Amino acid sequence: MKNGQYESTLLKLKGVEPITTAELIEKFGIEKESFFAIRVEEVNFFKGDFMKDKWVKHPFYDGYWGSSMGRVFREAYERKGRKYKTSLLDIGVHNTGRNGYLGVHVNRKKKYLHRFIMECFLQAEIPKGFIVDHKNNNPEDNRADNLQLLTTKQNNRKGVFENTGRTWTEIWGIFEMTKNGHTPENIASIRYPEDDLKDIISEIENILASNVLRKMYESVPPHADPLEDVFTLWEDLKERGEVNVTDRKG
Repeated sequence: MKNGQYESTLLKLKGVEPITTAELIEKFGIEKESFFAIRVEEVNFFKGDFMKDKWVKHPFYDGYWGSSMGRVFREAYERKGRKYKTSLLDIGVHNTGRNGYLGVHVNRKKKYLHRFIMECFLQAEIPKGFIVDHKNNNPEDNRADNLQLLTTKQNNRKGVFENTGRTWTEIWGIFEMTKNGHTPENIASIRYPEDDLKDIISEIENILASNVLRKMYESVPPHADPLEDVFTLWEDLKERGEVNVTDRKG
């Protein structure tokens, strides 16, 4: 489809700001000869918020891009003599019913979306021994700034702490009172006299039974951020030489 025809198609769509082929090519750094006109239903991808996303090529899945908003785009390509158009890829639930993570098909294989987006912005594979964590614990929120690298130990620590629903000062105080001879029943009646004591006692017992929380109590002061050292900066990994940029193809 020639540029003029392509632009005419866009102009027919009510409320769609026309985007020229040249602008698309410049936006995504696509070679002109590899660009094929997109389908009409995909036009919205190339306007508004989609165009404002920060897009980064995946380091080893050739022709795939990830965005700062957690979207995936594939350049036009050709396979066995057939040409496929530029497209925004469908995103669906990965392993439905098990974990709620979203997935996307890359080279005809399902891949976790959060790992794909992280790899795009790291420009490397996920380092061995690390997982990609959602900061807000929402597996459907795959914005780049909501993703972080954690070790399994750090992830367990984050999960155990957040699942209590209590502040660190509260948890620290519970351990401190136990150290000073108070029982869960004493702690519940002193600290939470207006709550259901049976439920509170059970909650306190669960907190005291957690080895993770106990180790945190032994090393983190009451007014500190218990997760401060959890958030691993990618720059620190690079400085320690722990980043292995790969040139393998997916």
